[in-house]
Amino acid sequence: MANRNIIWCQTSDASAFAKVQGKKYTHVIISALHMHCDGGNYVMYLNDTPVAQINPAFWKVVTTLRTARVTVTGLLAGAGNGTWDCIQKNPPKATAALKVLTDAPYHLQGFDLDFETPPIYDSKLLASYTNLVAGIRPGLVITHAPIPSMLSAYDKSFWQSAGANLAWLNVQWYGDGTLVQDYESFVSGQTSGTPVDPSKVVAGATVVTQQGVGYTDLCQLMTMVNTIQKKPGIGQKFGGVAGWEFTQTIGSPNPKVSNWDTCIAAALQGQTKCVACQ
Repeated sequence: MANRNIIWCQTSDASAFAKVQGKKYTHVIISALHMHCDGGNYVMYLNDTPVAQINPAFWKVVTTLRTARVTVTGLLAGAGNGTWDCIQKNPPKATAALKVLTDAPYHLQGFDLDFETPPIYDSKLLASYTNLVAGIRPGLVITHAPIPSMLSAYDKSFWQSAGANLAWLNVQWYGDGTLVQDYESFVSGQTSGTPVDPSKVVAGATVVTQQGVGYTDLCQLMTMVNTIQKKPGIGQKFGGVAGWEFTQTIGSPNPKVSNWDTCIAAALQGQTKCVACQ
């Protein structure tokens, strides 16, 4: 069983990031990294702050998490294609800028590639970017965070070209009331025309209700996860759950939000109840 309990964490603040320590998460994806390349000068940003200006304490949290056997990667890009445009303009400079983040003092273990805007959703382009980033150094954990409407791009040609370099997909099935059917359709090959190993498919969900983004009640999500894990051909191969995003859980009075990590961990172990869902 993959048992991935993944959380995105959108912050550049060391004190907020430190609060993710000691939780039940198996993977943390810091969000969001952006590449700027004005005048040919390639600079990486974490949200609105140049990476080089981030408080060093932030990166010490990465080291602490890794010591606790939590995998820490970085979400790359997101809304808009600016990062991908920079990469296309000068691949060697772009990959050099990314490689820095895998070395001291940053120590990121890989990248979650976030493609959200056409025309990026072409299977050849997806494969090309995947292989390029994976080639930065051996052993990187490369994932994607696709929106559901673009899953048809993950066809046979994509998997033949880049499947060996892609660890899994964090699919943004946010607020998907038909998650069970949609997950099953994708892994069975109905969506893209080719079957996908369930261990490479993680169900993404939002941790709180928020404007413009779908939300599924945590207790309902736990039931859905259990149903998926009982499907023939899926079972213990189920890829896991990814939650957007951690800082929204800090200090929440809602037990379904503040206990997200423990409840998802319970769901991955086949349980439908937790402290927030009785």
